[in-house]
Formats: sequence, structure tokens, C-alpha cells
Amino acid sequence: MHRIANPLEWVEKETEFPKERGVLSLPELGRIIASEGKIGSEPRRDGQLSGPGKPDIAPHQYAAILLGALCGLRAGEVRGLQFDDVDAEAGFIHIVHNWVDSEGLKKPKQGSTRTVPAPEPVLKAIEVCRALTRGPFIFYNLRRSDTPGRMVTLTAGFEKVLHALGISKEEKERRVLVFHGLRHLFVSLSRSSGVPDYVVQHLSGHKSTKMLENYSHVENVIDFEAARTKMAETIRTAIAAGE
Repeated sequence: MHRIANPLEWVEKETEFPKERGVLSLPELGRIIASEGKIGSEPRRDGQLSGPGKPDIAPHQYAAILLGALCGLRAGEVRGLQFDDVDAEAGFIHIVHNWVDSEGLKKPKQGSTRTVPAPEPVLKAIEVCRALTRGPFIFYNLRRSDTPGRMVTLTAGFEKVLHALGISKEEKERRVLVFHGLRHLFVSLSRSSGVPDYVVQHLSGHKSTKMLENYSHVENVIDFEAARTKMAETIRTAIAAGE
């Protein structure tokens, strides 16, 4: 009712200059997928699901990385994702949960409930996780089945993958590689694959095309050799049509 002075009357918001998050390259993503989770410096023994090398990652950490890069899930959505949300037969994932440590399960950010296609590598990684926990969460907690794994575990898995790819701490900082950058990678891959922008916007859960543009780094994931080949084919077709 304006009966007391506003304590923030003379406070102005400081201008922010956030660094643009970087994305992994197409070959780097290919190495992660091809590893099937065995992306450590030491090979695993036959039948062993995790360990032994320090850079090695656990199955739920590997699944989290694929969910971010190939399905566009946010970290909270990865942690809130449950086995019941996956339709393996149809090849879809229903994103209806977001995990917030202080509040537990909530709806996805900005109400972005959605259904996304689940590529075969993602479904295989999820099935490995299913065999390792009795709880509902794909990103499981080894100590408690009623909560997902911790955020620090999520980021630690990403750090180990970067190490296994030969990306140093200095390069990581220079390229601004963080777990959330996997969502940027998903948008970039989708757009470079020819998926219409309005579909990409729905799959990523963005509310505006402007935000979608901020997440797009197509130049980092273009297969230039494939692009050159397609361009050459187009030129040959044009020449043939003009003769």
C-alpha cells in the first residue's frame, strides 16, 4: 500500500553476460554412443556393468548423457524420469516429471510436458538401469529407491565422459562444456537432420523460437563431407536438367 519505503528503490539489476554453452562435436557424440557405456580408460570384464577404471561411468550416468543428447531432457527431467514413463515398444518417452531437491517430483519446467522419440541406444541404456534397481527412477540412487541419484552424480558422469574423450579441463572451460549443453546438442542435431523447427520446439519444450535459436549450434554438428556430397549431387542434377 506504499506506506513504507521500498528498500530496493535505488537498486538496479546488473547487466549479465552469460557465456554461451558449447556442444560436443558429431564424432565425440559418436564415440559416446558406440561405447555403449564402456567409455573408460580400462576395459570392463565380460558381464561387468560398471567400473573398474576411474574414468569409467555407471550405467545410469551413461543413460543420463544419452537422454540429454538424444532426447533433449533437462537435468531435472533426467532425474525425475521413471521407468513407467518409457514406452519401449512404441519407442517413446513421456516427459511428465522434473525432480527438484527441495520439493521432490514436479511438472517439467514451464509446464513443458511432452513426448519425445527414444532412439535405440537410449532404450538399451534404460534397460540396463532397470536391471540394477528396484526403484522407479531410471537415474537411480544406490542408497535409496524413493529418490533419484544426486545432481553431483549426474555432473560427475559427464566429467568422466569428457575425460575419456581426451578433453582436458582447460579445453572444457574454453568450449564451455556442461551437462546442460547436451540439450543444445539435441536441438542442433535435430535441426541439422532436417526436423522442422516447430517440431524441434515441441520436442525440446521451448516456449519460443527465440529460445530455440539460442540453443542451436548447427555449425558444430554438420557432417561437412555429407553436405559436400549432397551439394555435388544437386549440381549434377542441375547440369543434367540444363543439357
